[in-house]
Amino acid sequence: MPFKPLALLLALSPLCAAAQTFGVAVDSKVILRNGAGAIPERPAGDSAAFFRLEDGRLRKLGEVAVPTSYLGPPTSIAVSPRGDLALVLSSSKVDPADPTRYAADDRLSVVDLSGKAPKLVQTLALGVRPSSVKFDR
Repeated sequence: MPFKPLALLLALSPLCAAAQTFGVAVDSKVILRNGAGAIPERPAGDSAAFFRLEDGRLRKLGEVAVPTSYLGPPTSIAVSPRGDLALVLSSSKVDPADPTRYAADDRLSVVDLSGKAPKLVQTLALGVRPSSVKFDR
């Protein structure tokens, strides 16, 4: 059977037409120093920025201060299928006993995306270092 690019495009077009909301972790605990990862002397607070892609336009919904980290899990932010709620993980933090090192973190923040700007609803201690987060569809 020959490949039908038009059929594939038509089959995937509903996925592309729907608005998509996504988040980006802004980890202030990691900088590059001489080409290597390092912890800054006084890291600014972490945050998560949220965006919506709709009708070919990218719009920033806002940014909220939440603990998060690049180190660790591959998926540290999940947005609900409706785009009204986000979960943000933090799997590492600056070690309070030694600020030149990282320590495991176990926090999950719940962010409301249904209003005019993202709003932190709650931050939970999971008790274990999270490896990733996602919503089932």
